[in-house]
Amino acid sequence: MQNALRIPKQIRYFRERCVQSRERKRLHSTLPEIPGICLHMNGHFGVYIGNGWAIEARGTYYGVVKTRVKDRPWTYWFKSPWLEYVTGPSFKCDTTTDVKLAPGGHYQFKVTAESTPKVNAGTGGVVTLLPRYQSGNDYFYYIVGFGGLGKATGIYVNDVKQFVAHIK
Repeated sequence: MQNALRIPKQIRYFRERCVQSRERKRLHSTLPEIPGICLHMNGHFGVYIGNGWAIEARGTYYGVVKTRVKDRPWTYWFKSPWLEYVTGPSFKCDTTTDVKLAPGGHYQFKVTAESTPKVNAGTGGVVTLLPRYQSGNDYFYYIVGFGGLGKATGIYVNDVKQFVAHIK
């Protein structure tokens, strides 16, 4: 009996459906910031995990590795027809650098979003977060520092860290 590699029907279908898909896009600078996007180069696939990184199986010598997309010769990206790509509500926070507060000091920031954003402090006992007012799609918040000196907490919008509030 001769050794042979049998490619399962599902993999052949995947190759035919995705690699030759009209929806595939040349990589260049068009890669969207969507985790789960499939990456393709000749004879190889990877999965984009965000922030310029991918996961790929590079064989027995390397194993499954995390690599920078720009450091590998990816040629195409596409959305898998078997995945549902769910994106949260988009927003923009006007503060993305750390903030220093004296105990009792306050800071106001603005989040622009189509619907009310979820805003919270990661660590309790450092700041009080107060919604102030809304004007159109702009939502204004106050943080008031009350934690001990040297304490800090992340401020999150829709579960994404925007900045850190430090008590100085």
